[in-house]
Amino acid sequence: MTIRKFVSLILNTISYASQSLAGKTAFYLFSTPIGRSKPSTVEAKVLAESRQSTIKIGGTDVSVYTWGDGKHPVLFAHGWNSGAARCAKLVGPLLQRGYSVIAFDAQGHGLSQGKTTNILQYTDIIMHLYRVHGAFDAIIGHSFGALCSFHAVRQGVTTKCLVSLNGVASFQYLADQFCAELDLNQRIRDYLKARTEALFLPHTNIWESFSAHYEPHKITAPILVVSDEHDTVVRATQAELVREAYPRQVEVYTTSKLGHNRSLRDPSTIERVVFFVNTHGKAATAEGSASSGAGVSELETTPLIAKL
Repeated sequence: MTIRKFVSLILNTISYASQSLAGKTAFYLFSTPIGRSKPSTVEAKVLAESRQSTIKIGGTDVSVYTWGDGKHPVLFAHGWNSGAARCAKLVGPLLQRGYSVIAFDAQGHGLSQGKTTNILQYTDIIMHLYRVHGAFDAIIGHSFGALCSFHAVRQGVTTKCLVSLNGVASFQYLADQFCAELDLNQRIRDYLKARTEALFLPHTNIWESFSAHYEPHKITAPILVVSDEHDTVVRATQAELVREAYPRQVEVYTTSKLGHNRSLRDPSTIERVVFFVNTHGKAATAEGSASSGAGVSELETTPLIAKL
């Protein structure tokens, strides 16, 4: 019996005696990164070449990494159980074209403090870095980081273009996929949904409003969506949601047999992403490519997570 099947059996069995206990355990697993992703030798070398700093987000130290002279900033937002190191293959090509790269370890990831994180905490980090660096030439988000990037832009962060690498589009998909992988029964699913909704109060309608395709009129920047036909973590249907929501501004680049993470190391994919960024980034005019939203000075400075 695999660990996943064992956990599924235990949780489903417990739920009939105590829905609360099984639900709380499921919610903990749903909201907590499993371990800390260790950078590869190549990734560690690239991180060592960065300027490392720490910012305080909601009382938690968050590690930030920057490369370049600060001009034409490109932000990388990593996925769940991942870290800033995953942008390693993007750093060199972007620096060669005159961009600076900024990445961070979200709470509970990499070298940052904390044990858990969520979409609002990710958004707080992105908004903080926006206030420091100004408008981005591009935001590149992988997996969960892509979902958070869309949300941050809707909150007023300005970027000339957005890249979603194997990105989640539907907030509901996160819970559905988690429950499906563990084959959780309806009692636990109901508790998990209610507990998640309670976490984000006073925000309501979170399953829609936290999704990438929500209020698409608020995002006017060009969008590149990278999706793999064989990604079993974030299905290709997520890319279709973005395509349908932004038909006039989205480009879809479909890969095959790269799965969920290898796109971050695939030379052809890296080349396509960098080409897209260079087309719409510093080479484009602000009028033609900037997303709608407040300027740096107009952004609300109170962290979103503080409003819960």
